[in-house]
Amino acid sequence: MQIKQKFLTAAFLGAVLAGLSTPSFALFGDDEARKAILELREKAQTMQNAQMQLVREIEMLRSQNAELTGRVEKLTNDLAQQQKSVRDLFGNLDKRTAAFESQLESVDGKSITVTPEERRRYDLALQLFSDGRDSLRMPLKYRSA
Repeated sequence: MQIKQKFLTAAFLGAVLAGLSTPSFALFGDDEARKAILELREKAQTMQNAQMQLVREIEMLRSQNAELTGRVEKLTNDLAQQQKSVRDLFGNLDKRTAAFESQLESVDGKSITVTPEERRRYDLALQLFSDGRDSLRMPLKYRSA
């Protein structure tokens, strides 16, 4: 009996040691391991696809950003040119209308406001007077309006 018990004990210990010495992947069957590998591959592929989609979206956004930056620069340039054009236009308008505005003149020590037409007539009369001619002696065809 002792031999039988020793044999059973040795067989039991051999079985336990054999069970402990097997690698951990042997705990699962081949089918389960293959399924786990396939699931991991699917997850990795899904993540890779998601990353590629994000890269495409980032590139699209960069492209749109560059386009919008170009538009902003063009509009800024157009605005600056229009503002310069408006300043030039109003500057020219001011110069042209200045000829019609009243001006402060000093005549015989007195300051008076005169229109450009009044100033032109005064200068013409003064010139005629200094030349020794006045409008009464001048023939009608030489008189200015």
